This record gives sequence, C-alpha cells and structure tokens, in this order.
Amino acid sequence: MSDLIEEKKGLDPKIPYVFMIATICQAIGNNIAGSYINFYITERMLISTTMLAVVMSTSRMGDLLLGMVSGGIVQKLQLKKGQYRSWLLYGPFLVSFGTTLLFINFPIPEFAKYVQIFIGYMFYGGAMSFMQVSSNSMIRKIAGPDSDARMSITSRVVQGMNLSRLLTSLTVINIILYFEGRGMDGYTTTQLICITIGILGYTQLYRSTGQYESYDPNFKSSGSGSVKTSTMVASTLKNPQLLFLMIGDTCRSTVLTTLSGIAMYVFTYVAGRPAMMAQYLSISAILAVASSFLLAPLARKMGKRNSGRLTAVICTISYFCMGLFTGTNPWVYIIFFSISSAGITFIGTVAATLYLDCGEYQLHETGVDNRTFTVSMFGVTTKLGFFFSSVLVSWLLESGGYSAVERVMANPARFTQMIGFIAGSFYAVYGVIMFFFYKISDDKAREYAAENFAMLEKKEAEQKA
Repeated sequence: MSDLIEEKKGLDPKIPYVFMIATICQAIGNNIAGSYINFYITERMLISTTMLAVVMSTSRMGDLLLGMVSGGIVQKLQLKKGQYRSWLLYGPFLVSFGTTLLFINFPIPEFAKYVQIFIGYMFYGGAMSFMQVSSNSMIRKIAGPDSDARMSITSRVVQGMNLSRLLTSLTVINIILYFEGRGMDGYTTTQLICITIGILGYTQLYRSTGQYESYDPNFKSSGSGSVKTSTMVASTLKNPQLLFLMIGDTCRSTVLTTLSGIAMYVFTYVAGRPAMMAQYLSISAILAVASSFLLAPLARKMGKRNSGRLTAVICTISYFCMGLFTGTNPWVYIIFFSISSAGITFIGTVAATLYLDCGEYQLHETGVDNRTFTVSMFGVTTKLGFFFSSVLVSWLLESGGYSAVERVMANPARFTQMIGFIAGSFYAVYGVIMFFFYKISDDKAREYAAENFAMLEKKEAEQKA
C-alpha cells in the first residue's frame, strides 16, 4: 500500500490516546537514564567529573552520528513489519538493553567501565533515534495533510510526557531509596522495572497502528525510499528554515538535558537533602501536567511560531530569575524551574509538527520527498543537546567546586547562579531565532501540505495509468 493511500485514511479519535499511553510508558522506561546517569557514573562507578565529561561526550558524539543517519536509514529501508512500525516493535528492546547496561556497576577496571558506558549509550540513544523518527513519521501517515489532526496527536504526546514525569517523580526516587535501604543497587533494580513498562507501551502502539502501515512490495521503486542519500543531505542543508529551527531546538535540548543531569547534585550538595529530589520532580511535574491539559488548546490556537516565542519569553525570564535569586535556597530553585516547565508546554505541544512543516516546505520548494529525513532532525537536536550538556554539566560542577572524592560542593551559591544564567542565555538565543529568523507560518504550512498532497496524488494516478 502506498504512502499516499495510507495518508488518506483519516484520524481515528482513539489514536492520539494510543500515542499518549505509549509516551507515558516509554518515558517511564527512560526515566533512570534521563535523570540519574551522571550521578550514577560519578557516585557509583566513581569516575571523576573530568572523565565523566570525556566518556559522555564521546558516547553522545557517537549517539549524535547515529541520530544523523537514522532518518536516512528509515527513509530508505523497509523491514517486514513496515517502514516505520518495525522500529516501534524492535526499538524498545534495544533501548532497554542499553539503559540497563548504563546502570550496572560491574567490578571491572575503570577503562572497561568507559567501554560499558559507550556501548550502553549507543544502544540507548541509537534505538531511541529510530523510534522517534518512526513515531513522528507515523503521525504524518495517520493524519495526512491535516495540520490540526497532527497537532491533536502531538498535544497528547506532550500530555503523556508530563504525566510520566508526574508518575516517576512520585515513585522512582522513593523506589530507588527503598531498594537501597535493603542493600541492593536501587538504580539497577528500579531500571529493570521501568524498562518492562516501556516495552509494553510501545508494543501496544505497534499493534494499534497496523491499519495505517503494512509491508509495501513496491517500496523501493517509488516514493521517498528512492531518494539518494546525497540528495537527502544536500536538500536539507539548503533548507534555511530547518537549519534555524535546529539551532533553536539544540539550545532548548541542551538546557533540558543539563538541568535533568544536574538536579541530583543540587538537592544532594546545595540543599543537603537528596530525598527532596522527589518534591522537586513532583511539584514541577504537577504544574507541567496541568499546563499540558490547560494550555495545549491555547497553544494550538496561537499557532506554532507564536507558541515558540511565548515559551522563549517565559523560560528566559524564569531561568535568569533562578540564577539571580536561588543562592542556596532550593525552594526558589523549584519555583522558577516549575514556571519554566509550564512555559515549555507551548512549544512542546507543537515542536514535532514544526519539522513536519519544514518537510512539507522542502517538498513544495524542491519536489524531493525528503520528509522522513527532515523529521529525523528533530531527534538530532536532542542528541546535540545531550552532547553539549555533557560538557556543561562537568563545567558547572567544576564551577561549584564539586569533589566526588570528598563529596562536597565548595561554592553552592555560584553553582545555582551559573545554572540559571546558562539556561537563560540559551533560551534567549532560541527566542531571537523564533522572533526574527523562522518564517513558516501556520497558513503557509497548511498550503504546502495541501499542495504536496495533491501533487503526490496526481503523480500516483499517472504511475498507475
């Protein structure tokens, strides 16, 4: 069945909730790796902050390379379970293997631990790239050119992400401490529980989307699968709107990953209360959940560009205030982080659809159907954020006078000040891009999608004739 025919099927009202459930489960599965990897490496594997920066930068560079090629591979390859659905089925098992490997402290030499971390991160990050490309591309196949239908799915995805944050904030750190109190490695044990949930979530997404994609025996001879790799790369580099969007989203992803990786240090060494991490996650997650349900409809009405602009303003102000006023008071840190978490709802609701718009723009301007590869750039910005954050986390720890051996933070006030100023500066750059450089309006995006759909429909009719 052709890609075009599948796009005509329309949107089953249950599908956004299927994506939502899958997102909740997969986010729970990835929670340990997303929030505690830096802490586990320094505190359990006893690797210094300098070597943390080296090993994580190397791992994330490898992950970035996998992310950059994942879109091309998915666009040109079709496995027996479908071009996109195959990755929804097999990807979670590869992610689970990688994340578990990151949270086992084997009694091996330190260099072997570097290799362990690298391999684990390649499976974790690499498989996530393929899953993200495939799930976002399935949105286009399911919703067709209907921009509102696309956003109805992505808004549920954001709600699912925030609900998972709330669930994990209420449970995960307490589960970890529970197992720790019984002489077990709480991180490893909790990780095994979480990955099981993640696998189950994506299995139901795979099963529920069968009507939208099946094996196409003519895949190689038609459509985007026949686009040469050199053409994919060249057309992407000539898409200025995509490049501006990627720069801005790299700034956002860097902030998100840095704050996730640094939080445990804030509550362990600034507040002196590691269990307060649960309160921090719960408060910010509750506000994020409420925002994703209350503000998502507003974001869809405002439009994609305006949603990005509002997020930039809210987060820039919130993070600079965090740097100015936190000092050693963890509650001030929590308040401003929570405000920014609510503000991120606006761009989070529409973020993936911006890349769908860039793909439609590129097809409209060049006639080359490179939409799958273009969508993969959304994941690439996440990988770039991971890469830059590994350097930032280590620099911030050094700035605060952190010592893994002595388990102290010599200058906690400077530590929180630099966190806020760095995060605010990155969001200021994102704001400049969204206000002055990104030009694809919602009306133009709808026009591009409709014209592309008509063009592909005509092309398919001519091929059949």
